[in-house]
Amino acid sequence: MTKIFAHENTEIGDSKITCAELHMDDGACISDYCTLRGKGSVYIGTYAQIEPYVALMTTVASPMGHMSDMMKDESRRRTRTDDIIIEDHAFIGMHSTIMPGVVIGEGAVVGAYSYITQNVPAWTVSHQPKGKPKVSRRRIDDGVDIKPITGVGFKRYRANQDTEEL
Repeated sequence: MTKIFAHENTEIGDSKITCAELHMDDGACISDYCTLRGKGSVYIGTYAQIEPYVALMTTVASPMGHMSDMMKDESRRRTRTDDIIIEDHAFIGMHSTIMPGVVIGEGAVVGAYSYITQNVPAWTVSHQPKGKPKVSRRRIDDGVDIKPITGVGFKRYRANQDTEEL
């Protein structure tokens, strides 16, 4: 049975969760039809978004030899179990698979249909099938000068009435 530790404003859609523990910070979201599976834990940071049909696999089996031999003899089966960490403001695109021990860095984006076997650094975009970071991106507060918009008038429209300046 999964232990779920969720902060305020978290959302879990219609997903299958069978990992050992699930930790969700404020505003974290797991969309519908996701799978969180294995004997490890999953940590999801503040406002991280996991799109539909994502698989977070904290345990994977690696057979040694023929599959029928592995089913008969447990000693021939090797498994790898490790936690998955998805840091704050990360985004994981739909139909992606994240393997055990992976850390998705703060603000990182994992593109749809990605297969992630290694860590994704903070503020990068990874969209290749093998999950290697491809593009860096900047935080909005890293040297970007955001000026307020001035001189723009807004009008309120009401049915069957004249417009009114705001």
